[in-house]
Amino acid sequence: MVTSLGGSISAKISSVIRAGRAGGGGTAFRGKAALPFVTISQLPGAGGNEVAEEVVRRLNRRSEAEGRWEVFDRDSIEAAAADERISQQLIESLEDANRTWLTDFLEGMSLRDQNPSDRRVLRKVAETIRALAQAGRVVLLGWGAGYITAGMAGGIHVWLVARPHDRAIRLGRMLKLDPADAARELQRWDERRTTFYRRYWPLRPLGPEQFTMTLNASSMEVQQMAGAIESVLAGGSA
Repeated sequence: MVTSLGGSISAKISSVIRAGRAGGGGTAFRGKAALPFVTISQLPGAGGNEVAEEVVRRLNRRSEAEGRWEVFDRDSIEAAAADERISQQLIESLEDANRTWLTDFLEGMSLRDQNPSDRRVLRKVAETIRALAQAGRVVLLGWGAGYITAGMAGGIHVWLVARPHDRAIRLGRMLKLDPADAARELQRWDERRTTFYRRYWPLRPLGPEQFTMTLNASSMEVQQMAGAIESVLAGGSA
């Protein structure tokens, strides 16, 4: 678990919360239109981080005057959840409806076999993801963000897939592994991802029907996938 939050991430989160309140995403602006946000779920090695960064680059080039977009990956979400000051700031930004939803959400998860520490971590992570999504103009990766924000207005939920061979090549490049080691490492990552979803959502199958759109990284370049997401957001006045 990350125990401290880097200054740049802390500043980014504070900026997102302030911008969300000013733009209608905060508690002081209930009743205004929800600000857009994106979640990206992926098979390991499908290039989610690259796609997220390209989406944000495109959106900020097109509409930075309306507020900057930011990327929050698994590590930065975990760091935010672990930082008491930022975590409290995020929790306080949640609307009452989201607080009620969070309680119902956690009660509906398979937590009976989890120890109290794991439950506390998951609650902090879910609060962090939900608050960032409510603030708007964020791209969220990891931690089941698509499930955690399901039903929130303004959300675009993306699933990235690719052939195992292509995912192993990408993972090998990222971790500097030879093809055989990359294939074995991909198998381990796939197993951990499956374990995570079965552990917390055993009765909710992960499939394309859970998402707004599914993109195949084996047949699309990063720029094409980012462009597709940008087009969907543009249709919703991102």
